[in-house]
Amino acid sequence: MFRVIVVGGFSRGKSTLINALLGDKVLPAKMTPTTAVITVIKYGEQPRALVYFKDRDEPEEVSPENLREYLLIRRKDHKHGSYSSRIETPVERVELYYPLDLCKNGVEIVDSPGLEEDETRQKLTVRFLNECDAAIMVLSCLQLFSLQELKFVREELIGRGYDHIFYAVNYADHLTEDDELDIWERVREKIGNPDRTFIISARDALNGRLHGDEISLANSRFPSLEKALETFLVRDRGYVKLQSAQGMLDTYIDELGELTEIRLNLLERSKLEDLQKLEKQFEKSRVSISEKKEYIVMRIGQAGAHIGERLYNSFSRRCRSIAGNLPTLARELELEGSVFAQTEYREAVAAYLEDWIQREIRDWQESEAREILRTEGEQIQRLVESHVQGVLEEIDELKLKLAPEFRSASSSLATAGSGFERLLAAGGSLLLGDVGGVFTGGVFGLKGAILQLGGVTAANAVLWALGLLNPITGLMASGAVAYTLWRTMSPRALEELRVEIAQQLREAVGEMPDKAERQIKKNAMEHMEQLAMVVNDGIRAMLSNLERQLKSARTELERDKYGAIDMYKASLAELTLTKQKLALLLEKGVNESAAAEGN
Repeated sequence: MFRVIVVGGFSRGKSTLINALLGDKVLPAKMTPTTAVITVIKYGEQPRALVYFKDRDEPEEVSPENLREYLLIRRKDHKHGSYSSRIETPVERVELYYPLDLCKNGVEIVDSPGLEEDETRQKLTVRFLNECDAAIMVLSCLQLFSLQELKFVREELIGRGYDHIFYAVNYADHLTEDDELDIWERVREKIGNPDRTFIISARDALNGRLHGDEISLANSRFPSLEKALETFLVRDRGYVKLQSAQGMLDTYIDELGELTEIRLNLLERSKLEDLQKLEKQFEKSRVSISEKKEYIVMRIGQAGAHIGERLYNSFSRRCRSIAGNLPTLARELELEGSVFAQTEYREAVAAYLEDWIQREIRDWQESEAREILRTEGEQIQRLVESHVQGVLEEIDELKLKLAPEFRSASSSLATAGSGFERLLAAGGSLLLGDVGGVFTGGVFGLKGAILQLGGVTAANAVLWALGLLNPITGLMASGAVAYTLWRTMSPRALEELRVEIAQQLREAVGEMPDKAERQIKKNAMEHMEQLAMVVNDGIRAMLSNLERQLKSARTELERDKYGAIDMYKASLAELTLTKQKLALLLEKGVNESAAAEGN
């Protein structure tokens, strides 16, 4: 799967752009905020749509012609209040299956809620960025790069490691020739290289497709964007998805090559007494390197404890704030009640207040917790990279003692900054399942991997804490209040009931930090231990491999020196051939895929 997310501010034409790709008016497009949920477009021989609801396990299949009622923001979706202005919808996401060639072979196009429209929906877009591989940023010729859009590009796209961003500057039909020159100048000023920037008219492109008007379609300049997307998605996306894994495999092969050349050097140039001296030198270096490894592991553990403490303190502050605001929110809450529906009224009040509490905690996760993890992730990245690089330089010096004339192009002496990848390869982290996948499968590097693990820390802690909220607690209003409600149903009685429910929820929220403290800190430590495990296993594997070279070389010198030399020369040739085959295989696979798409 390869996901391309379409992002942009209010009324930039995101939905119209996707409709132009589809060649039909499938997604609603208006000059007012419209898209309330994430829509994922996948390939399907026949058009169909699945709507996923927040309160249901199974999706509902609907006709694409009826999608508008699920995607449009309705008046009743707007909720207002001192603490709760937001847009709510029962729909979680929509999946649209359509015979769009761009979406063949696992490509998905994601339509997102607009930026600058509603805080809740913007957070939904930002959260979904972690699940995508490339982005189309839709801009407007009439207001190119607002401060919010520029911040989004720099912090959320480029800041997350997005290397593949297409800029679609819409409303070209409003431009004069002089205006366009100014647009290009501003593009170069804001983002630099304009190679993936396209000035288009999505509306003209859609109209051209709908009415078979080739002139309008050509004048829209939309086909140039389509061609670039097609080239990228058909030919280049294979490199994007596989380059990380290929780099790891290349590093792994390089490590094997180093070990093989060291063994050859030991066999060709050493005698048994030489190996005995080398073993003593190796033991001294091994002790020094092991001490450095333990120091790194200890510092990662300390960082895990520090992260847990910061998350807990931040969570406690947010809970105190939530608890303090609950009574005021309850007083201002406007819910109509009926003398014949007391239970329903209590349930509605409790459900509303609990929903607000949960949204506040999710907001904490997305804002405060995320900022803590970002800053801590940067510090851990610097710590790991600097200390690991020092350890690897000492390991490479040890290799030079074993093979004085050996200088590897892949060693850290030659390529500073590749240390963490070398540890992953040496420790076999590609085979570690989820841990290896986190550190090798993304485009975000080591810091992103730490943030990803840390995001799980925050999410698990929040979910665990939310489990402490029992809806029944909020329904236990006092008998006196209930009697008053039954007798009068006066506004004053309703307010007293709401405040009573809020006070009971307030007590539950106040208890959450203490009850969640152990879990929050435990999760932080567990996830940092995964990082420590990668470092520990990688360094230990490198030392074990070198130690094995010495011991095996002694055995082979005693048994069949020249037979072993021939075997390792053949192994070196095979490793070189394997690396070449991998490169050719990747190239062949991508080219064959492109050829198949072209046909």
